[in-house]
Amino acid sequence: MGSGSRHQEAPPSPASWRRRRTAVGNFHSWTVEEGLLERRPYHRRRNGRDVLA
Repeated sequence: MGSGSRHQEAPPSPASWRRRRTAVGNFHSWTVEEGLLERRPYHRRRNGRDVLA
């Protein structure tokens, strides 16, 4: 079975979600630092949720 959410019977655990979110955040930080992106493609709301820009 694939690792994408489309094929999972249950959503990832909170710990798994945080690890994935951290990996994506680190990737976007790297792309900004390297000049590949001007800014991250999302921002964090006051409530802590990420929103795609």
